[in-house]
Amino acid sequence: MKKISSNFILFFLIFLCLNFAQSQTKKNRVQNFEENGNCIRKRNLSFKNRIKSFPFNSTSQILFVSHKNKGFGAVGDELEKYLNSLKIGQDTINEKEFYEVRKLNLNQIEELTDIIYNYGFKSKYYSVADTRCYNPRNAILFLDKDQKVIAFIEICFDCEHLRTNDEKINYGEYCEQKFKLIKKIFEESGIKYGITERE
Repeated sequence: MKKISSNFILFFLIFLCLNFAQSQTKKNRVQNFEENGNCIRKRNLSFKNRIKSFPFNSTSQILFVSHKNKGFGAVGDELEKYLNSLKIGQDTINEKEFYEVRKLNLNQIEELTDIIYNYGFKSKYYSVADTRCYNPRNAILFLDKDQKVIAFIEICFDCEHLRTNDEKINYGEYCEQKFKLIKKIFEESGIKYGITERE
C-alpha cells in the first residue's frame, strides 16, 4: 500500500480551506444582497411634499380596482386591453368593467404615498429580472375633477411588476417588501380579487 505524502495532505487541506472560504464569501454576498434589498424608511418626505409629484398633484380622486376576465384569455389580458383603450385626459371609467372599485380616503392616500416615496432598499442593491408571468388583476386609477382618467398604475401582485401609462409617474424606489405593503392597503380598502382571492 502506498504511503500518502505529507505534501499531498498539506495541499489537500489548503484546497479544502480555500473552497470553504470561497463558499462562505459567496453565501455572505447572497445574504448581503437579500438583506440590502429589504425595505426601510429612507426618507421622511411630508404628505404635503409627497403629493407634489405627478399624478398625485393633478388628481381629485384615486381608485383601487380589480378586474376579472370575462372571456377565456390569459389572466390580465382584458385589464391591459381596457386600460390601453382609455384616452387619457378624455375618458371616464366604466365601473361595470371592473370586479371591484374602491375610492381611497385621505388616510389611505397618505399611507400609499408614504410607502411609495419614503421607503427604499436598505443599501446598494441590484435587482434581478423575474421570469414569472405578468398577469395583472389590479390597478390604481387617478381621476381629475371631471372624473377623467389622467393616469394609471397597473399591478401584478403575483410577480411584483407593474406598468404605467406615463413615464412621468414616479412610483418610488423598488425594495423587496414594497408590493406587499401596497397590497395590504388594497386589502384594507376591501379589494379581494388579486389580493386574497384568485380564479
